[in-house]
Amino acid sequence: MLIRKIRVAFICAVVVLVFHSAYAQRVVIPFTPTYTEQEQKELRKQIMNGDTEAYHKYSRFLRRSPKNLPYALFMANNYHYPPAYFDVYWFTLVLYEDYKLAIDSTSYSFAFQYLLKGSEFGDPSCNSQLADIYYLGNRFVQQDTTKAKEYCTKEYNDDDTKEREWIRLKRAYQRALDAGKERY
Repeated sequence: MLIRKIRVAFICAVVVLVFHSAYAQRVVIPFTPTYTEQEQKELRKQIMNGDTEAYHKYSRFLRRSPKNLPYALFMANNYHYPPAYFDVYWFTLVLYEDYKLAIDSTSYSFAFQYLLKGSEFGDPSCNSQLADIYYLGNRFVQQDTTKAKEYCTKEYNDDDTKEREWIRLKRAYQRALDAGKERY
């Protein structure tokens, strides 16, 4: 009787493992390149000439480092490169976070203006972040679900798709509100 139970448990375990491995998602860990000092210098030079590919390589290399802020500002201000507007916002917040400082209203306003400008240029990351900010509100921006819906659905043309996306995101936003976390 005991052997039969062990055999059944073993067969169940094998079946679960086979189905799990057959249907499991493959997780691809993106490769983070490492660059020599000379290669970094060359990337910075290319960025100053408006090379968006070099900007992406450099910003991925530095990841969340506020060292990328000057290059994001340069790409946004001089070349109106939409992803750089989001990066200015993000790296400004990261700068304060890295030094464990509370961001002041002037710095937040500076960063927030770049989000708005990036949204004007059609950057989806800016639209998504603005939808989050307006839906949840924070100490600098009043909660405004009308604006949140506008930014959340900005990239969709079909009314049904807009409504489905809004409902989906409202559920996610509500979970964040229930968690009581302040968002910037």
